Amino acid sequence: MTGAYGFWRTHVRTLLTDAPDPDALLETLLAPLAPEVYQEQRRRGLTQQQITASLTWLSERLLRP
Repeated sequence: MTGAYGFWRTHVRTLLTDAPDPDALLETLLAPLAPEVYQEQRRRGLTQQQITASLTWLSERLLRP
């Protein structure tokens, strides 16, 4: 595990304290942020704005009380 990934994994894990199984969700939630995913989205023609909007939509719904 690289330093940056380890940091984000720890950070996201602390945000999931109310989840029934936080450890099972970690990689699922971090996957959209992987460089390979971003590169594939760009290769398929998505703009930076589209990707940002999608991640914003996802995070807003995830973090709703």
